[in-house]
Amino acid sequence: MRTSAEHARELDRITDRITALSAEKARIDAELAASTEELRKVFETRMMDHFWPGRSGPHRTNLADTTTATEIACLLRISERTAHRLVQYSALLVNYHPRTLAALRTGAISWPHATTLLHEYLGLPHHAATRLEDALLPVAADTTVSRLSYRARRLRTELHPEALENRARAAVQGRRVDLEPADDAMAWLHVHLPATDAAAIDARLTHSARALQTSSERRTLPQLRVDVLTDLLLDDSALPNHAHQPGCGAAGSGTASGTASGTGSAGGYRVRAHINVTVPVLTLLGVDDAPADLEGYGPIPADIARRSPRMRPRSRGC
Repeated sequence: MRTSAEHARELDRITDRITALSAEKARIDAELAASTEELRKVFETRMMDHFWPGRSGPHRTNLADTTTATEIACLLRISERTAHRLVQYSALLVNYHPRTLAALRTGAISWPHATTLLHEYLGLPHHAATRLEDALLPVAADTTVSRLSYRARRLRTELHPEALENRARAAVQGRRVDLEPADDAMAWLHVHLPATDAAAIDARLTHSARALQTSSERRTLPQLRVDVLTDLLLDDSALPNHAHQPGCGAAGSGTASGTASGTGSAGGYRVRAHINVTVPVLTLLGVDDAPADLEGYGPIPADIARRSPRMRPRSRGC
C-alpha cells in the first residue's frame, strides 16, 4: 500500500508530464504555423515568377492562399475551410504578431489563446494592435480563453479609433445563419447576430426549458433548450407576425425584458427573457456615449443600450 508521500510524488510526476506535453503541443502549433506561412511564401514566389515575371517586392495573392490551404488540407487530412483558417492565422502570426507567436512557441499560451488574440487584433491600426498585444499577452498566459476573450473585447473597444456605435451598425449587416454538417445525422446551426439579441434568445431558451422540467420530464436542460428552439422555428403557430430590427428585440440596458408567447415545447407559456446590461449614468441620460456592458459578453453601443422602451435600466456611477 502506497504512502501519502508516494501518492504525492506520483501526482507531481503526472501533472508535470501534462504541463510539459501542453507546452510541447503549443510549440508544435507554433512551428506548424511558421511552416505553413513558409509554404505559402514558396507558392506565392512561384506564382509571381510565373504570372508576373520581373515584378519585385512582396505581394500577397489569394491564389497562393488557396493553393497552400489545399496542400495543408491534404497533408493534415483536415477540411479546406479549417486549412484556410490555419493559413490566415499563420500569416498574421509570422508577419504581424511575432511576439504572440513567440509566446505560443514557449508554451506560455495555447493555440486557442493565440487565435483569440488574433481575432481581437484584426481591424485595429498597427499601433493600436501593438498596444492591445502588450496588454493581453500577460493576461493570456494566466487565464482561460473565455476570460481572455471577455477582457480582450473590453480593451479593444477602448483602443479602437472608430466609435463602437459605427462598428456595430456596420457589423449587423453581416448577420447570417450557417449550417455545418456533423456526424450521426446531426448538424450545427451557427447564427451570427447582435450580442443583445443573442443573449436574450439564450435566456428565453433557458427560461422555457426550465418551465418544462417536471418530475416526469426525462430530457436534460440542453436537450430541452434545443427542442424549444426547434418547435419555435418549425411550428408555424409559434412564429411572430413580424420580424424585429436587429439589436432591437428582447434586449437592452439594465435588466432588459422581452416578451414573446410561444407554443410547441414551451407549452404556450408567455416567456420573458432577462438579460443584464450595466449602463453608465451619463450614457443612460444621453449626456455621454460611453459603452454599456452586457453581462457575459462585454461592451455594447450606448444607442442599443438606450433603444428599447421595454427596458428597466440598472445604471452605474461614472
